Amino acid sequence: MFQKFARTIRSCIQLANKNDRLVTIGIKPTFPSTAYGYIQYDMKNAKNHLNGFHVKTFAEKPHEKLAKRFIKSGDFLWNGGMFIWKVESLFDRLALLYAVYFQYVTKVLWVRMALISNHLHLSPIREFYLRFHS
Repeated sequence: MFQKFARTIRSCIQLANKNDRLVTIGIKPTFPSTAYGYIQYDMKNAKNHLNGFHVKTFAEKPHEKLAKRFIKSGDFLWNGGMFIWKVESLFDRLALLYAVYFQYVTKVLWVRMALISNHLHLSPIREFYLRFHS
């Protein structure tokens, strides 16, 4: 069992490194669970035979009838809640999809790094805080 999981992780790392992909791990469902979220994937788009597929959609914990439909369709996996990516790839996607929020995240990270290295005084932090919360 561990060897199979280790192979899966290695495949995910290869996929994440190739073309800066964001990778999530799905688990083949054995019954229609209402306790898990689901990932619908596109079976036509395997990536280099590494069992990597494009995600069509994520579905939060469904009611039982919907969970049964997901299982019957054959193109849903349980959402394992495990994600693999390069930090730069994630930041690139965040910057693209959430430009305004990403600016704040970047500033927060900058402030954090500056505090750690003791190069920042309190007044810029206060200024940033007031601007962020206004």
